[in-house]
Amino acid sequence: LWWEYLYEDFYKEACDRETPVARVIPVEESLESGAVVTPHEKVDELMDMVDYFSVAHCPCRLIARYTKQENACDHSTENCFHFGSMAKYMVSVGMARELTRDEAKKLLKGAHEEGLVHIGDNYKGRVSTICSCCGDCCIWIKSRKELKYASFSNANYVMQVNEENCTACGVCEERCPIDAIVVDDVSVVDVDKCMGCGVCYPTCPSDAIVLVDRDERYELLEQMDYIQGLLKNKGLM
Repeated sequence: LWWEYLYEDFYKEACDRETPVARVIPVEESLESGAVVTPHEKVDELMDMVDYFSVAHCPCRLIARYTKQENACDHSTENCFHFGSMAKYMVSVGMARELTRDEAKKLLKGAHEEGLVHIGDNYKGRVSTICSCCGDCCIWIKSRKELKYASFSNANYVMQVNEENCTACGVCEERCPIDAIVVDDVSVVDVDKCMGCGVCYPTCPSDAIVLVDRDERYELLEQMDYIQGLLKNKGLM
């Protein structure tokens, strides 16, 4: 029933919009020195904006496993993060456990190193949710890979390879959740596909990868403008 609902209704409702529902948030350490970074692009600064933290199990990976999907990944599941009033609600109904700020930052970093993509609310200011997404189970990434929906906005960065350092080991190609990297003599990135997530960065054995500024930057909306945009996309305003 879930998969039937997902492909027949959910994707059309949540993902077929001019205003993307979510956005990719890279880990700052993967950025090139001198890259233009604004506060809403820094995970640590987003954490410092809120005062209550929680973590839940990823519903996308759990559903994929419960329904015995062939491509269900083996990534960890307790890395769906909520903050502020959303976090308090999730804890109060037993769907998440409370974290300290330091615990949340440590788990977020661990998810990134594991190869999971941070995808969060697509507006300026305090966030309520940051998911840790994989390319096999995540409904947002699957919607782009399979149905070509612009369901989330890319980070304002793109992978760049230092060809002199690259050994063509293939690790970045294996880790890329959006299939944007192909390895021949060196790693080559499809700029149009690349989300700018940076999960290719922490396990590169030759330090050949960095994220650099995109030619065109995506500017986040204020929260009220974002909500109005979602409503307008569906003719509700």
